[in-house]
Amino acid sequence: MQFWSRPTSVRALAAASGVATLSSCSYAMMSTCTAYQTRITKLAQEIQPRVLVATRGSGNFGESGSAGFYTIDKLPSVLAYPERRTNPQLERVDIDLGPDRLAFYIDNVLTHDEADYLAACAE
Repeated sequence: MQFWSRPTSVRALAAASGVATLSSCSYAMMSTCTAYQTRITKLAQEIQPRVLVATRGSGNFGESGSAGFYTIDKLPSVLAYPERRTNPQLERVDIDLGPDRLAFYIDNVLTHDEADYLAACAE
């Protein structure tokens, strides 16, 4: 599953426009990320999580404070009743990490809307 659900969009945008410079790719990525974040924020406003269990927790840098386990009583219909796709074209995409390293992701497991709503649940 991909939380940044469109990693190929920047590559496709760069390829389609013939962009090859790092600064241009960075601008394209920033624009794509901003539009995506705006969409996720809008979708997240429809979701009403509640605290299931309150607890204390700690962060990656040793900080501590209140934390909680959350639940969502009413999932967005896209997640509660996913469309049945008869033949999704799953695609394994290998990630080069160097010799003797294996990494990959599988694309097209979720529809774009399902992935967006799942990301919005985490906001």
